[in-house]
Amino acid sequence: MGQPDQLVDHLDFDHRGHVRDVWNHHSPPATTIFPWLLSLRGFGLLVDNPSRAEWISAISDPASFSYRARGGGLQYYIFFGPELQRVMHAYFELTGFPPLPPRWIFGLLQSRYGYRNRRELEAVAETFRAKSLPCDALILDVFLVQGNGDLAFDPIRLARRPRNDSACLNRMVFASWSSRSRT
Repeated sequence: MGQPDQLVDHLDFDHRGHVRDVWNHHSPPATTIFPWLLSLRGFGLLVDNPSRAEWISAISDPASFSYRARGGGLQYYIFFGPELQRVMHAYFELTGFPPLPPRWIFGLLQSRYGYRNRRELEAVAETFRAKSLPCDALILDVFLVQGNGDLAFDPIRLARRPRNDSACLNRMVFASWSSRSRT
């Protein structure tokens, strides 16, 4: 069903006894809940309704769950395996298969709280290369976007469009925002 709370010590996949709000929040603490239930008993359930809703799992009866939406129609899909691999395959046939990630995503990614401007980003990249430290991609975090949850680049802080910045990073063999190679 997603990630109900980023501020917990562990990720609990057992949602029994909880009411989960199905409405994604991008402000801290971020939550991501999907209207998709995958059971270890060999079935899946996808609710197709864009309205704010709740999953209610095993509150009064340990073997029950319900879905309550604030609007919209009720349209749902049930997937039966019985193997989980078949359940997921049927789900992806309906919703689309995820694309294969580019090869660099499996390498070493450099992330920190943020780069305050383009020059600071390039200096970090140059330091990695000058010291022969392995690094395949630099993650552009909070300071280079317009706002928390808004992933549009801030033209004042970045000073140039990301596709122009990628040329500098690509010369140093870093994957960058505009590098969409699947190899």
